[in-house]
Amino acid sequence: MSAHLRVVRHISAALLSFFLIGTLAAAALKAADATDVFTVANVHVDESAAAAAGARDTALSRGERRAFDELMRRLTVRSDRDRLPRPSAETLSGLVQDIAIANEKNSSVRYIADITYRFKAQAIRNLMRSSGLRYAETRSKPVLVLPLYETAGTIALWEDPNPWRKVWSAAPERTGLVPLRTPAADLKDVSEISAELAASGDVPRLKQIAQRYGADAAIVARAVMGARPDGRPEVAVTAVTYGARDQTVVTTLAATANETLDALLERARRDTADLVEDYWKSANLIQFEQNSVMVAEMPLSSLRDWVEAQKRFREVAFIQRVDLVLMSREEARFNLFYLGDAAQLKLALAQKDLVLTEGEGSWTLSFAARAQQSKGGAKGGP
Repeated sequence: MSAHLRVVRHISAALLSFFLIGTLAAAALKAADATDVFTVANVHVDESAAAAAGARDTALSRGERRAFDELMRRLTVRSDRDRLPRPSAETLSGLVQDIAIANEKNSSVRYIADITYRFKAQAIRNLMRSSGLRYAETRSKPVLVLPLYETAGTIALWEDPNPWRKVWSAAPERTGLVPLRTPAADLKDVSEISAELAASGDVPRLKQIAQRYGADAAIVARAVMGARPDGRPEVAVTAVTYGARDQTVVTTLAATANETLDALLERARRDTADLVEDYWKSANLIQFEQNSVMVAEMPLSSLRDWVEAQKRFREVAFIQRVDLVLMSREEARFNLFYLGDAAQLKLALAQKDLVLTEGEGSWTLSFAARAQQSKGGAKGGP
């Protein structure tokens, strides 16, 4: 086992009953960090007490609470933040599946570590429903952000100075449902799209640069600097998404007393990112009151296709169950039971590279790569 990572079956932070699981379990939890919606990774703790055990006890308890709060913010829209549940320490401990501890350091009076908490998915869902909270758990594919900075009538993207790009590039990786990426501003980026083309919404070039960064959409985030009547600096941001989905969010912020330009832009960045994610969550809120069923078919090239499709179905929060009706070597026909409407289901399936299309009274589900190849008259696998 790595000296820097261990997995602990979580019983209670107060009891501090720990034991090591093994290298494979540690690797599995570490691998899940990036994709599991109910895993909160790398919560840094640093606590001191009269004794080492007390410091560790306090660190784990406070880290657990911080991880839970972050998970609640991840799943809910901003308008519901004042209604988030605050379970007791005992109840909270029961919501945790297990934890992984990395970079652990301790002395006789101090405990430092980076802790990853994996929560029990169904228990969290039950808590949200009993609290009357709307929530989403569909994770978006990555989105590329192009920060345009406008001041005194000039627009900068790759050009310096561009403090707006600077704050986006320096931002820590978001742990929400919409992974946001920022380009490296290298020669390829500069040759691919200019500030003017980004500002005009050149879709082919925006799509091209997004794909190069593994994103299925690009956001042109245009920050326009101005001033309030009282002379305070003000930034107005318009963020337009191009690609797999279209959306526009806007925010305007004025500098507070003694706030630097970089601090103002960082605040605007966080607000813009939150609005983008809120838009996504609002479109993917799970509607428990709306139960639907869809009769669908899926072309197959082998049994492995159906096994892979079932794996992806299990990763879509809206899908309750899939009943197979008929299977042949060429296709599978099934009833798909889901929550919400078909538009939500289609969007969620697209995040798993599954394309849902409606025909004359029927639905067809295909792997995205194969659907694309079919348009060109070619065959291929998932």
